[in-house]
Amino acid sequence: MKTQKTLPFLILLFELFTLSGLTEVTGRFAEDCVLPCSFPPGEDEAIHWKHGTTNVHSYYFKQDQLSQQNPGYQSRTALFHEEIPKGNASLKLHSLRLNDSGSYHCYVGTKSDKTDKYVTLKIAVLPYYTMEYENKDTIRLLKCYAFHIYPEPKYYLNITWGDDNKPIQTTKMSISQDGPFFSVRSDQNITNPNSSYQCNIQNSYLNQTWTAEWKTEGSLSSEEGTMISIPCTSAEVCNDTKELIITWKKVDSASVGLEEINQRNYSLTLRDLTQSDNGEYLCNISTPHCTQITVRYLHVEKRNKDIDIWIIALTLLLLVVIILISILSFLRKEREPLPSG
Repeated sequence: MKTQKTLPFLILLFELFTLSGLTEVTGRFAEDCVLPCSFPPGEDEAIHWKHGTTNVHSYYFKQDQLSQQNPGYQSRTALFHEEIPKGNASLKLHSLRLNDSGSYHCYVGTKSDKTDKYVTLKIAVLPYYTMEYENKDTIRLLKCYAFHIYPEPKYYLNITWGDDNKPIQTTKMSISQDGPFFSVRSDQNITNPNSSYQCNIQNSYLNQTWTAEWKTEGSLSSEEGTMISIPCTSAEVCNDTKELIITWKKVDSASVGLEEINQRNYSLTLRDLTQSDNGEYLCNISTPHCTQITVRYLHVEKRNKDIDIWIIALTLLLLVVIILISILSFLRKEREPLPSG
């Protein structure tokens, strides 16, 4: 299967809200974020940031003082020096790590005032979602996945299913863990192949929604040795051409060569058909927020060997007739008397 650029489904997240003096920030794993802290402007500012009891960053005497900084924050913190006289002691934290999450204390002292602010940092890992289709021994199965999830998704991630956009009973989600990251899976049997099936993933931690749809289209047939184009159309919701990924594959086999996919209408061209080309073909159209899987069945008819034999026989007969006519014409010319001089 052609690599889906995935395909991941990403949201640049920087949420702030203040409740009773407590500020909460959600930053994205491995990227940068800013922990806000404001204070009444004054002279001789002394700024100290701590993560629990860990020294994160200090500033006094008009410069950074990092001799007591915890090694885990080395080269990863910065203040906005030009903003400090204006009452801004916010801390920029680079390359977020999972253990950066938690409560931060910002203390600012000036000649005239003291300020204490608390910021809770939540780390969001960039997840990606996908749907897979299986057809084995007459059992058709859809699998919906959420990968690279953090923190544990038990209480904030939900997978639901629909049949022709009508809710159906959802199977229990299974959660697995690989290191600090989690994966979530939900399966759905296809009981009516003429229906469309929808998988919806709600991630309340990131305020994300992802939707996938599976459907079948009419079957196609062609004869051995011929060429055929298998169409694939995308739903309007999955038509973000800037981030559109097209993948074709024959179910239970390897992916189809990219050169066979028409990049304008997403159709797949198969040439010189053989019996091995019989089967289901899956077109996967994906964007960060949507996936659409369309399945078509291709039946390759055997070429009629009797007709082939007759065509060969008639061709040979025609060739023999042409040769005989040529010989007779030559002999006739040989028998004609030469003109007298």
